Amino acid sequence: MYTLHINLFDLNEINTIVDNVFNEVSDGYQEVEWEERKDENLTEGFSCYAKLTVDQNGTPLFDTMSVSTLPWALGKLCQNALDQLVMTEFEKSCEKLQEGLCRIENELPLHPDNEGLKVLNASSLYKLSKLLNDWANLNLEDNLWLFKIDWKEIKSSKKEEQLKLLRHDGMENGLSRDNLLFDRREEEEGAQEADEENDANEFVMPILNSFYIEDIERVICFLSAGFDHKPLMSYLSFVDEKHVDLYTPNALPLIADKLSPDMTPRARWPSKISHQMSLMQQFAINTVFDELHNEGVLSINGPPGTGKTTLLRDIVAENLVNRSKVLASFDDVRKSLDEQFYPKSELFGFEMVVASSNNKAVENISKELPLRKDIDGLFSDLSYLSSVANQVNAKKRKGHLQAMNDQEHCWGLISAAGGSSRNRKNLVDRMFYTKHYQPYSEQESKRPTGFDYLNFWRWRDVEQEKIESFSQAKYKFNKKYDELERYRDKIKKFQELQAYFKEYNKDKATIEQRQALDVAKLAYEDYVALNESIEEKCKRFEERIKFIEDELSLFKKPHWLSYLFKRAKVKAYQNQLSTITKELLEQRKLYLSFKDTHVDFDRKVKLNHLKNNLEKAQEALGKAVLQFKNKEALFEKLNQSLVDLRIPCHTHSIYDVDTQRQSYWQSEHLNCLRSELFVCAMHLHQSWLYEASCYELFRQNVLFGLSQLLQGGCQIRQETLWKSLFLMVPVLSTTFASVGNMFRSIGCAQLGWLMIDEAGQAVPHAAVGSIWRAKRTVVVGDPLQIEPVFTTPQKLVDKLMDSVLPNSYQDWLPYQYSVQQVADRANQYGCNISINNQKTWIGIPLWVHRRCIDPMFSVANKIAYESRMIHGFENEKIQPQLHSSLGQNKWIQVSGVCTVKQYVPEIGERVSYLLQEVTKNSKSALSSIYVITPFKAVKKELQALMYRLMSQSSIFNNVGYKELSFWIKNNIGTVHTFQGKENETVILALGCDQQNEGGAWWASGKPNLLNVAITRAKRNLYVIGDWNIWGQKKYFKELYQQLERNKRIENVC
Repeated sequence: MYTLHINLFDLNEINTIVDNVFNEVSDGYQEVEWEERKDENLTEGFSCYAKLTVDQNGTPLFDTMSVSTLPWALGKLCQNALDQLVMTEFEKSCEKLQEGLCRIENELPLHPDNEGLKVLNASSLYKLSKLLNDWANLNLEDNLWLFKIDWKEIKSSKKEEQLKLLRHDGMENGLSRDNLLFDRREEEEGAQEADEENDANEFVMPILNSFYIEDIERVICFLSAGFDHKPLMSYLSFVDEKHVDLYTPNALPLIADKLSPDMTPRARWPSKISHQMSLMQQFAINTVFDELHNEGVLSINGPPGTGKTTLLRDIVAENLVNRSKVLASFDDVRKSLDEQFYPKSELFGFEMVVASSNNKAVENISKELPLRKDIDGLFSDLSYLSSVANQVNAKKRKGHLQAMNDQEHCWGLISAAGGSSRNRKNLVDRMFYTKHYQPYSEQESKRPTGFDYLNFWRWRDVEQEKIESFSQAKYKFNKKYDELERYRDKIKKFQELQAYFKEYNKDKATIEQRQALDVAKLAYEDYVALNESIEEKCKRFEERIKFIEDELSLFKKPHWLSYLFKRAKVKAYQNQLSTITKELLEQRKLYLSFKDTHVDFDRKVKLNHLKNNLEKAQEALGKAVLQFKNKEALFEKLNQSLVDLRIPCHTHSIYDVDTQRQSYWQSEHLNCLRSELFVCAMHLHQSWLYEASCYELFRQNVLFGLSQLLQGGCQIRQETLWKSLFLMVPVLSTTFASVGNMFRSIGCAQLGWLMIDEAGQAVPHAAVGSIWRAKRTVVVGDPLQIEPVFTTPQKLVDKLMDSVLPNSYQDWLPYQYSVQQVADRANQYGCNISINNQKTWIGIPLWVHRRCIDPMFSVANKIAYESRMIHGFENEKIQPQLHSSLGQNKWIQVSGVCTVKQYVPEIGERVSYLLQEVTKNSKSALSSIYVITPFKAVKKELQALMYRLMSQSSIFNNVGYKELSFWIKNNIGTVHTFQGKENETVILALGCDQQNEGGAWWASGKPNLLNVAITRAKRNLYVIGDWNIWGQKKYFKELYQQLERNKRIENVC
């Protein structure tokens, strides 16, 4: 088969056309920036108008033809028709192109030896070229090459594997005609390649189309129709109401609140339990699950080595435990499946996609998550389709899976590389069809650890006796979940008591009861005193009345004769009697009146009531005191049992090292329980998948459907199948460029989680389609590391942006802003930091660095992060160390004259000398070294030099050809290519001379480039360059001074 590239043109024509259209000339700084930040794959070399497959007879397969939007768009630019640069216009033009192609196809001449075939000839090729040129309406005749042919041998098709539905007992049965799956194994070309993951088709000319335009237009239509999507709308907005700056003392209450025990996720990645999350790492994780409970977008900013990947692992773990909780709610596996044996919708919403513009970043994530070496030995029983995971992740050479070493063994199929169709087909093949061993053979049953390779079907057969039943796994999960909950309750109770005793002492804790007792006692005593006073007065009344009555009874009435003869005496008697009687009546009246007013005839009842109240108040006080003592005892008991728990302290400062290094409410025991719960969750997933696969309809509808889906052949229930795939492989990684094609059938908010890694390297529009498809988006990156690469000249971008956003396009320029920066300004949580002398709001910051020692750490911290980073280790552990071959860190003074752009040959000589020194002691030492440069030209010349030296094997002490070739390709590169990577040693090769300082001015214009370059080195750094050029440049001056201060400058000139 042949691939015909039609109407070739040099991609440098893009700049020429743009300069001509806008009549502008770039200055030197812009030229260097374009040169170094542009995407070489898309802006250098040749492209073409169209690609067409031609068979061995010369017959064109027009249904395979693909055309590029680039020449068409350049034609519109030349016609000043920028308003027509939309997908609908392109599709209209393609319809007209199709009509022309049909005419050419009808006019094709017949094959001279086979009249049934039509073939291309010179005339039809010319017509095809002219048709495409007219279609693009782009005048490039002087620069066009008519066509180029690539060819590839097609091996005879071999239907080696077909889908075999399994019977209920798990054994394979016969073929089903409706469910055939041919072995789509990739061609084993490029046998010289070290690994099948290396692209064997790098020579194939790219056809340039936008990866994002269809998704963007799809989203525009969605929003224009009145639909809403909160995460995307948040991403595209500026938030005005922000929380307190997280790098200020006032932030600690907010941080402490987010870190409370009930906010901490139940799951944890089972790394070493002694490894604690830093304060801001755990704050970020807790905030993710709090703020994105239903939907939303949240950004996290992580300087180099601050644990961004570690943070993502915990998010993955929590989602899987949450899904396991749903799995455990079903009585059995059958009840978790619908009528057609697809998983029920309750199991969806936990899908996890890791996306980035950096292909290596997403590749690293998908390869790192399954590795057993990162799992604490306490959890050696952790396993989830481990043999399948090994097979998926194994390296392949010359058609054979290679042995895995201890560092490569996988614990489970937790993640896989998706994205490109090649990756997806490879995943299908490795999961379902590759057979490293003959089934049922002794070699298979006794396979060594280094070759523990099985596909899913063989895993079911071979491991079935080791797999727990769903009910057993469910029981263990629930049991561990309850154990963790009890421990969390203890911590929460301890937190409550700590807060209680912070506010209350014994007196304050019982003040209400003591006040109530005082009131009850006073009421009782007052009432008793009142009664006594009343009784005393009543007694006096009664005594007075009795006295008067007694006096009256003793008072003798005069003899009757006295009325006749002693009238005066009688009168006196009568007056005295009247007075006494009147007084008696008066006293009785007063007594009655007093009694009516003051005497309570129910006073005994009331007195008993008050006495009762007094006794109750005394009892309540006693209980309160006892309760306080019990709380004291419980607090002390919890304090003793939670001795290693990190507890917040109100005296802590946000700037303290100890404050930042470890999060609140964490301990090794809690880490252990959370990790064990994750282990149980994965075992539950494994048991569920095994038992689900025992159902024939599940195998047919779901597993076979997945096989078809990943190879682009399934048309039924694609959305359900994608979600079902995440039940088997919880995390898929992809580049943004592949999202639109891979998830074409996935609509708005149909994926549970999107995690964007290295978001500082992605242009803002790249993430639109991905965010639109997800309910929740976590954006992780650093605006102070590598910026997005260019694919379009700035002048053209400015013109296009101004045409649609005339008043605000500066806020959205893709060469000035990244996904990270756009997400940051939409985030309520964050802090202000100076970026290029401008106060800038960034998302949740991570400050604890655990990768580099000095001088790399101190220099990066000062030039990029205002010295805010804190090292995870004590100062004595991060002091500069000697390299076993190269000695102390140093700046090696090398001067010379540039020969190719920024390349100075003397730098290459010095680099080769250092590499020779390294290989004297060990042939394998090369793998621990990166050679990094700011400039593409320097990279290319260094690689060319090393390739030339390869023929002299003695120079590198007989390092093998393949090993050295692999090292040159992967360990020498520009700063951009090493973002997200780390190694023991970095050799930083600068460049430039006195007459060519433009590159140095560009490289020192921002801290980003130097920050990334030096933080790739964990232990040693060697800078090679002319300090007369670089030593006084911004940011590089700090590095130069640090090395000079410690007398680490070496002059070799």
